[in-house]
Amino acid sequence: MAVALALLHDDGQCGATVPQAVAAQAAAALGVDGIYAGLGTGPSGIVLAWGQQKISTELEDMQFTLGQGPGLDAVDAGVMLLVPDLLETAARWPAFVPAAVDLAVRAVFALPLRIGAISVGVLFAHRAAPGPLPDGALADALALADAITVLVAHPKPPTGTADGPTPGLARPATYRAQVHQATGMISVQLWVSLAEALVRLRARAFADDRLTAEVAADVVAHHLRFSERDL
Repeated sequence: MAVALALLHDDGQCGATVPQAVAAQAAAALGVDGIYAGLGTGPSGIVLAWGQQKISTELEDMQFTLGQGPGLDAVDAGVMLLVPDLLETAARWPAFVPAAVDLAVRAVFALPLRIGAISVGVLFAHRAAPGPLPDGALADALALADAITVLVAHPKPPTGTADGPTPGLARPATYRAQVHQATGMISVQLWVSLAEALVRLRARAFADDRLTAEVAADVVAHHLRFSERDL
């Protein structure tokens, strides 16, 4: 983990284009298959900012679409959630658990990124095999969460430039920008609040077994219009 933490602060090794390499080293050190960090709170969801890969995007968008999951709860409560076997938590997250298992994810570990008493995001690790983190891995995960939070709270530009991306932390992914735009359009189409429009967008994505961002893109492109049947 010391190597991964060092790379987080290395301007030349881990910029906006190659966070996956550092995330892979961090995942290996923690004894998990994948790890990512996301920023954000509230109904707008988490925006992936570091270490994002296909399965990470799917896991986060799944929680956003369903409105439930350990990552959301970790941010909301400001406490870490260590889940060595998702099958034992089906009652807590009845929609998320089977969907995650379908992605071959059985164990998840969510640690809030905190600035004082405020949660600003989550560090989320996942693994196909059930079981707890290896001995000592939790301390490493907490150290990694602290390092990422420092980068979020105190961004600094690369040496010799006036401004630029935070070292070791990719700029927040923009794939969810269309979700916010689509929410506004649905709000007008259905004459409902933005919060209600977001619920309708998520429900449509869940019903169609698609990512929320995909449905949002169709709305923005005028390929999909919400009507009274979606109320």
